[in-house]
Amino acid sequence: MKEYGPAIFLVTIIFLFHIQLSLLSEAQDTGIYKGNDFSVRYPESFNVSTSGSPTSGDLKLANACQRILLNWTWDPGISPDEILDGLKGIYEGTDIKVLSSESGEIRIQGQEIKTLNLTYEFKGQQAEKEFAIWNSSRSNRLFLASLSSCNKNQGTEVFNSILASFNDLGNGELIRPKLNNDETAWSVVLRDLLSSYHYRDLSILPATVVNFQEQSSLLQYGGKYHPDSTVTIHVNPPLSALGRAATVQRLLLEEGDQVRLFQKGKDIGLALLDPSGKWQLVSINPLEPGRSIGVLLDNIYEATTYKSPEDFPFYRVSGLEDLKPDKVIESDTEPSRYVELQKPSNISQTWLGNLENVLGEYEYGKTYQENVFDCSNTTQIAWSILTNKGFDARLMMSYKGHPLDPHIWVVVKYPYEPERYLAIETANTNQAKILEHLGRIVQDEKYYEGIMYNTSIQYSRLHPNEGMWLAVVK
Repeated sequence: MKEYGPAIFLVTIIFLFHIQLSLLSEAQDTGIYKGNDFSVRYPESFNVSTSGSPTSGDLKLANACQRILLNWTWDPGISPDEILDGLKGIYEGTDIKVLSSESGEIRIQGQEIKTLNLTYEFKGQQAEKEFAIWNSSRSNRLFLASLSSCNKNQGTEVFNSILASFNDLGNGELIRPKLNNDETAWSVVLRDLLSSYHYRDLSILPATVVNFQEQSSLLQYGGKYHPDSTVTIHVNPPLSALGRAATVQRLLLEEGDQVRLFQKGKDIGLALLDPSGKWQLVSINPLEPGRSIGVLLDNIYEATTYKSPEDFPFYRVSGLEDLKPDKVIESDTEPSRYVELQKPSNISQTWLGNLENVLGEYEYGKTYQENVFDCSNTTQIAWSILTNKGFDARLMMSYKGHPLDPHIWVVVKYPYEPERYLAIETANTNQAKILEHLGRIVQDEKYYEGIMYNTSIQYSRLHPNEGMWLAVVK
């Protein structure tokens, strides 16, 4: 399922001309930078400055010969290789002349880092630029580091040592979900709950927008002018996705589920703990926002989770403090529920006789045929007739692993004992597959456990491919 549209790249290009090298003002003598939810070590001779916030910003490290820029932003969910290709295109689209480029990959502390080395010419002067880019699952950020140096070998050594010292301090917790291939009672009821609401905003969540900003300069040192350039990336955090996820999380918490918010690249969704103790991922960006507020994901990946929206790095700019759930989602019908029913202990023969008379009074006049006229049809018709005759009838459905799976039938509530029911099999056929009478009462225990729907309209809304949308005649 495609959750988001393609990424959009926006480019801002700025040309600067400096006649002298500006060193960064604030010197650090500890050799350790710790802030914005990450830390790095650097040579004590470097000057250090930083700007931005934990979600988007820059760390600048510089001495007379080397200039290192570490830029971070929200992970757009685009591969680092693709971003480096876009970055190279930025250079080729300016009045910088790219003389050569070389892509590569290094691994530092188990982290895969993509690299790009550019040799370029600007204002008649030649220079080299090294880039390194990686995604950090710990905080769901994209980091782009770049190096300009008057001494390539020395600069690369310092650059790699700084990369090796990187430590993401984000407060998310990584989980490894399990793929749920089974239509268990839990998963069916969850899907029904998500399908019982719709989003008021019927649009698919917007595509990720990646902004590049390139600055080209001539810096003077050693009596010569040397070209320099910096590229930064900025991605706006998906605030609308977080608003949806926070609203659906609140709903599921009220239902008693153990649920966290998850993020992975451009995706924000929910992680729910299933009865087996495994996490399952739910997308809050369904293909039809007017029919559902989420779907169980069928592609599983390691994801960072947070217990509440307040734990998200960009929560302070999200505006969720004033979020009103009824402005985000709207209920369409009651959700289904899993039940284990009990039979009446002392049944009234008068009431039972009336029920049996109705069951014997009607016939479907149809041949039973899977996916044409089958148990979903007979059950909804029987429910409609029994309800119109004054009986409190409900629909029951099986699930994968249930002894009747796949099947749907009717139960009738006994009025003289609280929460007692009789089950009715509606798909009764002869040897020619002709359906006989409306239904028959069954005592087999397997009919007294399953997923309950109160009406045909409720069942039809949650299972439109099987629904008949039958209403009670007033």
